[in-house]
Amino acid sequence: MSIKIGLIGEDISASLSPFLHEREGRENQLEYSYHLIDTLDPFFHKMPLEKLLIYAIDNQFSGLNITHPFKQKVVPYLDKKNKQVKELKSANTIIIKNGKLAGYNTDYFGYVAFLKQVFVNVKLGNILLVGSGGAGRAVSLALIDHGLQELILSDISISVAQELATLLKTLRPSQTISVCDVNQIPKKSISGVVNATPLGMSKLPGICVNPKEFSSDCWFSDIVYFPLQTEFLRIAKESGHQTFDGSCMAVYQAARSFRYFTGIRANEDRMMNEFKNRVS
Repeated sequence: MSIKIGLIGEDISASLSPFLHEREGRENQLEYSYHLIDTLDPFFHKMPLEKLLIYAIDNQFSGLNITHPFKQKVVPYLDKKNKQVKELKSANTIIIKNGKLAGYNTDYFGYVAFLKQVFVNVKLGNILLVGSGGAGRAVSLALIDHGLQELILSDISISVAQELATLLKTLRPSQTISVCDVNQIPKKSISGVVNATPLGMSKLPGICVNPKEFSSDCWFSDIVYFPLQTEFLRIAKESGHQTFDGSCMAVYQAARSFRYFTGIRANEDRMMNEFKNRVS
C-alpha cells in the first residue's frame, strides 16, 4: 500500500518533515512518500487553499500536514475534527479518506511531550507566550494543561491575542489569563517565555522580545527549529538563561502525525536522531 503525504505551507523548502517521515516509513517497510506543497513554488503560487486541498485529493494523497499560514484557515474545510481542533480552531494534520478531510492538531501533543520531559511534576509560574496564531494556540493550551500560575499572551496584534484569551477562558475557565502589549510586559515577574511566532526563521530574522530584560532565572523556549539556535535563544543563552530549542516539539508532533497517517507508532528516538543529523 502506497502512502503519499504532503505539507501545505508558505516558504517551506527548508522543511525537515520529508526526511523525518520518509526515514520512519523506510524503517517500517512502508511505501511512504512526503511532498512539499509550497505556495512560493511557481506551480502552487497564488493557488487558494481550497484548490490546494482539491489538488491533494485529486492526486491521491493519503494525508497532509499544514503549517504557516494555513493552520487556522484550513479548519472550515474539514469534514471531521478531533477534540483539539474543535477547541483550538487550528489544525496541522489531515487524513484524507474517500475525498473527506479529518483534521487533527499534533502541535498540542508535541509541546505537551516537551513539557513533560523537561518540567517533570513541576507547575510553571507566570509564562509569557508571544504569538497567538495557529502554533501559539496549541502551545497555549499545552501550557495550561501542564499547569501554570498565569498565562500572559502577547502578539503584534492585540486583538488576535485577546481573541485567543477569550477562547482559552471558555475552554479552561479556572485559568488566569491576561493580554499584554509587547512594550508593557511585566518582565521581572515572568518565569518563562515561549516564542510561538515565525520570528527567528532563516528567512524571517529577529526576536520577539529581548531576553536580556528578564530576570536571571527566566527560561526561554522557541518553537522555531530552522535554524535550531535562533537569535532569540542565542541572546538568552549568552545572558545566562536556560534555553530550549524547537527540536522536541518538531519531532514529537511529527511522530504523532506519522501515527495518524500510518496507524504505526513512530520511534521518537530514531526521529530525533534523524532530526539532529539533519540540522547539525
